[in-house]
Amino acid sequence: MTTGADEKVATDKITKPVLKLPETPESLVRAWEDHVNNNEFELPRMISKGEVLNFVNSVEASNADQKLPVFPMKILTLKCDELDNVANCTCRIQQNDSSEQTFQYSLVKDNGQWYLTKVESEEELAPTSKVKNINKSIKPL
Repeated sequence: MTTGADEKVATDKITKPVLKLPETPESLVRAWEDHVNNNEFELPRMISKGEVLNFVNSVEASNADQKLPVFPMKILTLKCDELDNVANCTCRIQQNDSSEQTFQYSLVKDNGQWYLTKVESEEELAPTSKVKNINKSIKPL
């Protein structure tokens, strides 16, 4: 059952609508970020695979032990490149403290549904450039 061009509806055993599943890479990234940052884990579990699913389960377990703070954020930019059943998205996020961070998301489409398989922050993406910058600041003896 669909409710719009951009969402599917997950149903429980009574066929009552439960959650809307994103149908595009952009809507998936937006939904995943919104839910995880608000300590809501059911949808992120449904749309994550591999290491991202492990991350969601880990954060959810931590949240069960001690109530984690909500992290208000705003998506400033989101661009996804899609080729067949693979998509890569770049997202610039502004945190509540006005700091900004860029993330890369890798998605795969399986049986018509997009899944998030990898999330990397800009710090994780460029460790070698940091090493190069450190090396430039070190002067030989």
